[in-house]
Amino acid sequence: MRKNERSHYKEIAQYFKREVSSYLGANWKISCSENTTYPNLRDQVNAICEDLGIESRGQMFPSILTDVVLGATCDDQLLRLAKIEVKGPASSLGLVDFSQLIGYLQVASFIQVGVLLLIENAPVPSPISNDFDRLITGGRLPVKWRVSSESDKYLGTFETGICSYVPNGLVHWVNLESFGGIATWADFAESIKASSPL
Repeated sequence: MRKNERSHYKEIAQYFKREVSSYLGANWKISCSENTTYPNLRDQVNAICEDLGIESRGQMFPSILTDVVLGATCDDQLLRLAKIEVKGPASSLGLVDFSQLIGYLQVASFIQVGVLLLIENAPVPSPISNDFDRLITGGRLPVKWRVSSESDKYLGTFETGICSYVPNGLVHWVNLESFGGIATWADFAESIKASSPL
């Protein structure tokens, strides 16, 4: 029997925690939360804060449904967050999936790093649809952008990446490097470090 998307959240959270820990370094602490245990973003952030031993910050977030959230803190005891939007098991990702990730980041406001992840239902040559690939190769996909308010107040820089995951296997990143996107685990870790702390 094939597993559904939610049944993969725990293993994806553990995988991301392990990989990001190896790139951030010894003075960083990492925690991951997913919505099979905590039903909404507010609860997920509170669980991350409790696990990291820092002051709760969940009240800053709306109670939206999110898949996996990763939190990191270092010696400054401030929180940096990343969101992993999970799709599948399926054969490809499309623009509608990426648009959902962007929407969640904009609504959450304080999460500036996001990853769109495809759970492959079978090994695929590319995790993205042909139409979506044309946007990427044409440089028309907004993978890194700045947001400001009407009063010209700077609100943050958002960075995103796209990857695929073979259950019990590896994560493979789509190459978004040429126009500023996250394309490797090192990029992902650096984006977390550079995001505005809470």
